[in-house]
Amino acid sequence: MGIRLVAQDDPSANILEGCRKGDPEARRRVFERYKDRVFSVALGFLKGDHAAAEDVTQEVFVKVFRAASTFRRDARLSTWLHRITVNACENWADLSGARVLDREAAEILREMWIDPDGAEQPYRPGVVCAAPMF
Repeated sequence: MGIRLVAQDDPSANILEGCRKGDPEARRRVFERYKDRVFSVALGFLKGDHAAAEDVTQEVFVKVFRAASTFRRDARLSTWLHRITVNACENWADLSGARVLDREAAEILREMWIDPDGAEQPYRPGVVCAAPMF
């Protein structure tokens, strides 16, 4: 029997419960709360390609709603969404042959989303990151 790590209580994860049950209102709340963050990460990762970032954002939320029942709460909801977003960007780039940020730059974006203590960073809609990237 091992030790299971559980993220600090994440009130955001509670709205995912409705998504697990297929509640359209819960899905709308998750989408409204995170759409700008997902888009900003995708936009940065995909080097400013707005159309690709929009496609990836849509794909991320489809995946989130389909996989809501698999969210284990051993990470924050924002961390789970970030991982899905990065994976979707990498998949999109693989399929399209587009250039994306390298792993180091992607890690910088991740660190700007979540601080070392696990708290969410302040977020400003439409801003890819608060600090100059390169």
